Amino acid sequence: MLRLFIGWLGKACLGREREEGRRDTPQSPKIAVLAWVVLSNQSYRQALDDLKRLNVCARIGLERVPSPASVSRWKRALLATVDLLIRLTFYRLARTRCRGKLLAIVDGTGIRLGRASSHYLKRVKKRREYLLLTVLYAPEIDAFFDLVAAPNTFSEIEAFRNYLLEALISAGIFWGVLADKRYDATDVVEALERHGLVPIIPARTGKLMPRGGSRLRAWMNYEAFRELVGNVRSLVEAAFSSLKTVVGDVIHSRSWEARICDAFIVVLSYNVARITALSPN
Repeated sequence: MLRLFIGWLGKACLGREREEGRRDTPQSPKIAVLAWVVLSNQSYRQALDDLKRLNVCARIGLERVPSPASVSRWKRALLATVDLLIRLTFYRLARTRCRGKLLAIVDGTGIRLGRASSHYLKRVKKRREYLLLTVLYAPEIDAFFDLVAAPNTFSEIEAFRNYLLEALISAGIFWGVLADKRYDATDVVEALERHGLVPIIPARTGKLMPRGGSRLRAWMNYEAFRELVGNVRSLVEAAFSSLKTVVGDVIHSRSWEARICDAFIVVLSYNVARITALSPN
């Protein structure tokens, strides 16, 4: 995974930056180093020592191995660039693998923070912290379009309402949205329908069961879609499993900015792996 990531960045970004005649250090080698540190699942110093031993820096355009302080600084400075690369890799896969509009699956997962064991946390009477990832995933091309990374005190529906919904609507490349019943809210369903997106969302049962209107239509869409296609949401769960396998289901960075950047790097590496699988040369 690390070699594929560095190779792709070198071909897609490094050559372009040199052609444009930039005099400062290009961003692509910095992102490659961040990927090396995050995906190696080691401390900054251990990962950078391995980078120096393998003499990879010269291949990606860096004169020397950066310091741990530089890595921390790059994580804060390059988060927006990594976010943009996630979108660009998604569009590249969409052009290659699909000619029509896509289905968006909205779902969330948690990634543990820190190395503390459950026994230790119980003894000191602390609750484990999680980084909550809420993502937009397209099963037709097996790639992530966008995500929100936030503390587990936030909820998936908040992340969707406050950011992902607008990103989904403005993209103009999706025909429908598949989600679980926590997204069964009138404002969410009506916003999707108002912008020409088909809501495929199961209804909450009990007193909240819909008797008509947009929520009932979304529920009927879900039942018809499941009968016709099956359990498509299992695909995004498999993608989450791959992400957690890469990072060992834990992020070790201490600051929230670094943790969020780590999550974005992992999602970017997933999209890059899909690209390299299609064009291994």
